[in-house]
Amino acid sequence: MTDREHRRLILIKYCNKYLSQSNIIMKSFIRICLNKLEHKQSLKKKDINKLSQLHTYDLKMTRDEISEYFKPLTIKLIKPETSNDLSEFM
Repeated sequence: MTDREHRRLILIKYCNKYLSQSNIIMKSFIRICLNKLEHKQSLKKKDINKLSQLHTYDLKMTRDEISEYFKPLTIKLIKPETSNDLSEFM
């Protein structure tokens, strides 16, 4: 498991935790983020910053530390391009 995958799973765990609480106002936003995380899509920095409001209590970190910790999830992974020619079969 990569570091990025580990951080993604942590964020999924906390998003599920917040969705189970009745006093959370921004549930629709959390659901959108959770859906992106479950489909291994990247989040925007703005999304991480919004989620950091909730995480400060659970992770015992400042908002800046949380944003920096989850920063790898904001980077889009580029799949290696495959060539469309037949050179590998020659």
